[in-house]
Amino acid sequence: MEGISNEACSLAGHWGLGKLIALYDDNKISIDGHTEISFTEDVNARFEALGWHVQTVKDGNTDLDSIRHAIDEAKKVTDKPSMIKVSTLIGYGSPNKADTHGVHGSPLGEQSIKPIQHCTLLKVTGCSLLAFAAMLSFIRNRASCPRMAASV
Repeated sequence: MEGISNEACSLAGHWGLGKLIALYDDNKISIDGHTEISFTEDVNARFEALGWHVQTVKDGNTDLDSIRHAIDEAKKVTDKPSMIKVSTLIGYGSPNKADTHGVHGSPLGEQSIKPIQHCTLLKVTGCSLLAFAAMLSFIRNRASCPRMAASV
């Protein structure tokens, strides 16, 4: 489903980017509906085959301690990238769109945002700070990987 990102993950595993930690949002929803209609692979096995350290957090909506613990464990792995599969409910807190593809890529609307703000830690901002921070970290640390530094 996500070809170019898989190629980037393969390269990260090949280069042994031990400072790379990715959180994989496993919300089981695609733009067309539940992922079971087109996506049944074992994501953990795929990342392990790509040379990644893999962990799973079963409740990404409320179990923040498990997310913190998984990140701390991933920081200890220095010879390969880490993927933390975090199971979430897409649209968590939305009375009308939770666990539906209607929230994937579509605005929630005023009536759905208010209930969500009271049950989330971050306000809806419209930008992925996690993705931006990961990209900056990758750029800053690329020279610290001997295999990667030799290719740039």
